Amino acid sequence: MKQLAWTTWIPTLFYIILLIYFYSGMRVYSKDTRDPVHKTYFYMSLGLATWSLTAVLISHTGTMEDTLLWMVVSVFGWGFVYPFLLSLLIHLTGYTSRMTKKKWILVYGPVLISVGTVLYSYLSGDMEKRLSYGAYGFTYALDLEP
Repeated sequence: MKQLAWTTWIPTLFYIILLIYFYSGMRVYSKDTRDPVHKTYFYMSLGLATWSLTAVLISHTGTMEDTLLWMVVSVFGWGFVYPFLLSLLIHLTGYTSRMTKKKWILVYGPVLISVGTVLYSYLSGDMEKRLSYGAYGFTYALDLEP
């Protein structure tokens, strides 16, 4: 019996997850396109689908330049997921009536920090220094030690 290599089953798993995210988001959004809960869930599903797609593309790239490109694009997936999740919870709990413009800026402000951090890391060349090629393709080494 032939064993599946990680390069086959991990991307396949991410493709399946991508389809689940996208389909569930479209299904919920199609029920009522004006409901803010449905819109927010759809946006969160798109962020998760983008994150999953870039994970697949990162695992398939053969060059460092392609890996860096998909790592930068992935921030538009995972960078938006958490603010959309918080926004979804705000809508579900009915707290939206107490939300002011400043509070909404606080909800979505971390997106700018995430995107800015990744772009700075990419443009400064620090992201490229931390990438190394191993048995599982390109991996990102994060030094947490001072």
